Amino acid sequence: MHWALQRGGAYALLDRAERVVVAVTLVSPPGAPSVDELGFCGELGLICKAGLPPFSTDSERTGAEFGSCMDRMRTLETTLVKAHKELEAEAAGSGKTGDLHVAMVAADPQRQGQGVGSALLQLVSDIADADAVSAHLETLGERNEGFYAKKGGYRLAKRVVVQHKNCRLDLDGGIALMVRPAKCRVEPV
Repeated sequence: MHWALQRGGAYALLDRAERVVVAVTLVSPPGAPSVDELGFCGELGLICKAGLPPFSTDSERTGAEFGSCMDRMRTLETTLVKAHKELEAEAAGSGKTGDLHVAMVAADPQRQGQGVGSALLQLVSDIADADAVSAHLETLGERNEGFYAKKGGYRLAKRVVVQHKNCRLDLDGGIALMVRPAKCRVEPV
């Protein structure tokens, strides 16, 4: 949340009758510093604000466990940054520059299937269209890929398997990097 708020990219959908947040999206607008530009200290600061990684029990709060979690996060980040740079290089060759990064779209589990996630995804699309930029996101699993393709017009650009020591994140072929092409909005005259 801190990351998105610093970039002007935190949006919430409210149920006014019940006065509760029913869905949230966090984005990084075009030109905003990406999370990989924060550096280790900046990332650590965000992790601390979020409450540090979860531990099994209070007695297991060891430096070794924190280091292991940080190693896994660093591996994930390094793998995704490399994949994004490869996609950016391809886009640069086509003359396309700048995009909107969708970091998260989340809906209250009791509200899923009621259009709240779709409404926020439409907002993200409208923002990208207003700036005439593409949007990209990472997701995992067929259900999520189908949602972003059907409701947001995203297409699979690349799959990435994340390997850290003896652990592999390769469900459904790995993390899906999905892109929604830039669309120019034509304003009525």
